[in-house]
Amino acid sequence: MRRNHRVQFSRGRKDGFSRTEFVFLFAIVLFAVSVAFPAREFVQRWQRLVMARGDLRSIVTAIQHFHARYNVWPGQTTQRGDVHYGRTRSNSDVMNVLRAVSGPGNTDHAANTNRIVFLDVAPASPGLSGLNNRGEFLDPWGSQYHIVLDLDYDNVCISSDTIYNRIQGEGVIAWSNGPDGKSDTEDDLLSWKWVRPRPGVLP
Repeated sequence: MRRNHRVQFSRGRKDGFSRTEFVFLFAIVLFAVSVAFPAREFVQRWQRLVMARGDLRSIVTAIQHFHARYNVWPGQTTQRGDVHYGRTRSNSDVMNVLRAVSGPGNTDHAANTNRIVFLDVAPASPGLSGLNNRGEFLDPWGSQYHIVLDLDYDNVCISSDTIYNRIQGEGVIAWSNGPDGKSDTEDDLLSWKWVRPRPGVLP
């Protein structure tokens, strides 16, 4: 009798989880999921911030190298005063010059006559910065990078249509709208403030 009872008990354990065990297991899975998703979102946001800051460095460095080579800014136009690209004027005008692509801002390679590639940019994709089909350089959140060039060479970048207005001591400035997709807000990433974000400290 005892032996049969033990055999029946063992078979009962192999048939599946008890209701209590199932509830306990479900609670563990639920807890793991609740922890994993915020962590994943944090990592993704951190990666995008690092990517955008790297892009800003690349943009400014490429423009400075272009200037050192040609002694003019890549956005040199007949317009008087500084020019803001990335808002009403597409930043593709500057990108075409830096990428040695014939198009607006560099028609028939007139601006970059030696066809030197100062900046190589991959196509944009969701969550990743890059070029769209119009040749505009987008940040990881899908907005154009802003670029202002000191075309009148007064050592001041003027962007009167933004809160930044006058940035002294810079020949070129660039910024990203940041995660909220809006310029002139606290989460903007600014090329003239190279403060590298630290883990756990997000704008």
